[in-house]
Amino acid sequence: MGMTPDAAASGGREGAVDAGVAPRAGWPWWSARAGEAPRGPSADPELEALEARVGLRAEVAWGWARLAPKILGPLLELGPRCRPLSMTGGRLVAVELHAMPTIPDVEGWLRDVRHVQTGSVEVCAALADGTRSFVVDSEACARVVLARTDARLVRQVDRERGNREGWLEAPDLDAGFVPILRLSHAVWLAWDGDDGRAISVMTGKGRPHFVGRGADRLGTRIGPQGPMPYRVAPHPGAEESQRAAGGSGWAAAVHRTDGHPPQVVTARGDWWAAILPYRENTSAWSDDFAHWWRHHPGHPLLGWPRGYRFDGAGVTIHRAGEGRVEMALAGGFRVFVWRDGALALVARPETVLDQVRASGGELPPGSEALAAIETHALGAPPEVREFGLGSGERLLVCTESVIAHVGLEVLARCLGGDPYRAANDIAIFLETAGAPGLALVLTPKATTEAASAGSAGSAGSAGSAGSAAAGPEAWLPALDVALGPRDDAGPVGLPRWAIHRGFPIHRVEMASVPHVWLHALRAAVGRAHPSPEPGDLLRVSLTEQRSFQLQFDGTDWQQFSNAYRPTEGVVLEGSLRFPEDTPSERLEAAWVEASRTRARPATLAVVAEEEGCAAFALWLRLIEAHRSGEPVAGLVEASERVSAGARARCARLLPDESYVHRVEAGSLLAHPHHFHGCVVRFRSRVSEGFERMFVGGAWWNPVGGEEGVPRMRTYFADVEATWVSESGHGYGHFDLCPAQACGKATEIAGPREARRVDAEALHRGRVREGVPLRVELELECHKHHWEWRGHHFPRPAGIDYEAPQRCRADLIVALVESIVILTVLDRVVLPA
Repeated sequence: MGMTPDAAASGGREGAVDAGVAPRAGWPWWSARAGEAPRGPSADPELEALEARVGLRAEVAWGWARLAPKILGPLLELGPRCRPLSMTGGRLVAVELHAMPTIPDVEGWLRDVRHVQTGSVEVCAALADGTRSFVVDSEACARVVLARTDARLVRQVDRERGNREGWLEAPDLDAGFVPILRLSHAVWLAWDGDDGRAISVMTGKGRPHFVGRGADRLGTRIGPQGPMPYRVAPHPGAEESQRAAGGSGWAAAVHRTDGHPPQVVTARGDWWAAILPYRENTSAWSDDFAHWWRHHPGHPLLGWPRGYRFDGAGVTIHRAGEGRVEMALAGGFRVFVWRDGALALVARPETVLDQVRASGGELPPGSEALAAIETHALGAPPEVREFGLGSGERLLVCTESVIAHVGLEVLARCLGGDPYRAANDIAIFLETAGAPGLALVLTPKATTEAASAGSAGSAGSAGSAGSAAAGPEAWLPALDVALGPRDDAGPVGLPRWAIHRGFPIHRVEMASVPHVWLHALRAAVGRAHPSPEPGDLLRVSLTEQRSFQLQFDGTDWQQFSNAYRPTEGVVLEGSLRFPEDTPSERLEAAWVEASRTRARPATLAVVAEEEGCAAFALWLRLIEAHRSGEPVAGLVEASERVSAGARARCARLLPDESYVHRVEAGSLLAHPHHFHGCVVRFRSRVSEGFERMFVGGAWWNPVGGEEGVPRMRTYFADVEATWVSESGHGYGHFDLCPAQACGKATEIAGPREARRVDAEALHRGRVREGVPLRVELELECHKHHWEWRGHHFPRPAGIDYEAPQRCRADLIVALVESIVILTVLDRVVLPA
């Protein structure tokens, strides 16, 4: 199936818009005009030359972010109303504008802009000059731009109805941040307008906090939610929709939207299938297909479950041997081979135009729309091909949306390295563009035999070659525990287990035991108690607050409610053991040596992984990365799969001085356990004196201050402290706090200038925490306290006792656990 270079550039579809002209998602902003001579000077010619040589690496991105004030000038002060989409070359090349900026020399600051994203008719009228491309979200904007611009450079979306393809969505950040570049699935490079510096922010419902200072903190290990916690597969437990999954020698990126859930499925025997629906079928179509196809992988796309209707396209890949690939294509996908830095098209769907030309004819005038109609789909005989894949080459199977929004040039760059890295980069492009799509990357030695089959891109989960049941923890190694004999001299915190006999079989409670523990405990009790009697009850106590129970119903061990706690009828008991509790001689020697020399945890992790302690090795890598300041996801989940004794024994491996995490106080309040053992820096209200020692939701233990008990006071401060929050422990007065902070607090005097916010946003807590903000409030002033809409404030220092009154006040405040008044700028008494 031959094709012209123009057709290849457009993803194999004759008559499509040239892929080099259409707006690109992500940064650098790729266009056919990228080679034009810029109109203004670069902010840093040396950095521009580095970017031209190596591409957008971390040091380049951070370099341009630090120069944002020079590149954007007064545009930076507009906050989210003016968002840079690309600063490639040290110039503002692409921008999102909510309104036309009213700043001096606005034309000069926007002179290098080649792409505009806006919903403002005013912006369209001012900037549409026939050369700039536009993405707009209304018909009124489209009419204005199309009057002066080629239609190929204009794309209209309808975000209210879900048509967002091509619109580069902004992250959900406070107005004090100006997002610059998506670094990974949930990490953005941004300009911090409150502190005046470039910073990276982890977003989402997980653990939003500041991370890193520069390229040294954000390198190639950054994955979907921070550094890739495990090379085989990522952490897919986030709310975002796209997933990058992988296995041995292969990886896949999937971004789904409502009604268009593409999917990658694997089967034993080195089989992969990619499926793309043309319309929504049923809610369980992906599961139906996966179940059916895994039992018929050698019958590619020819059959289908009886009575099941499916309208879509698919492709199957079978690595039949070293360097030999068999493929069955049934529409929807483009297949490329990457070699020597370039992409060669291997196959694309046959269209009506292909059939007409094969018979020696041409389509009549006015029927150009028929040219792109594909003649193959699921249910029809697919096109079967076989070809070779040489050493160092890559096979890329992707949807047309990947070509349209990533571009062939960028794809060629992505495929030059690790397959998982390539899939993750493609997933970021698709997520940024809001476009559904799928990309599957395979090497000549790709295999699905490393572990059980998985799937990527199905609702709520991502596939993994590391788990038979893909789910929120599919990226973690399998939990491995054993029911060992009682050992009172064992490691600190070693969990206990006991089997009780003589109880009737009770109703199973399905939500009582986590899925990962259910499988691990069933395997462990099968080895330790091979002849159970109906009614036998297994109780495992991990901590004083956490325990699991299983009951044997005569057939299998089923989940059982923790509400009933047996104390009698013990027939067996002992200690729960993890693999690292009984290390091999080699691992024990490496452990002793690492403790003696205070080696890095990653050094011990290498030996642990080779000795079969995969979960322990993962935890060692994550804990080192986290305490080095990287935005690690999954640390809490990984810690649960490692024994408390091993974690305590590794305390000496950790560095004397951990990297300081600059975090939001709200992150510490919401997720205190995530920062256990870290040094954190944050702004917070500090309460001192007797039983009132609190900061950021933790018990406050000041060091280096005055002798004795601190005087009773409450103040706003910059805090730097070592954060301790061991799961299951309490701290402070009556152990009521989930964490303890030990460090120094430097009181912050209320500034005279701060970013102004809306009173309603402050009331609803929709402002950045721990940052001085300016707001105007109508207060009820009482003798000892002030009140506003249910919020109570201590009477500010420097204001004498007054008779009760109402006043309108211009204030500098900060939101932490509550609202704190830092400075009273002005007050006007209102009539009673």
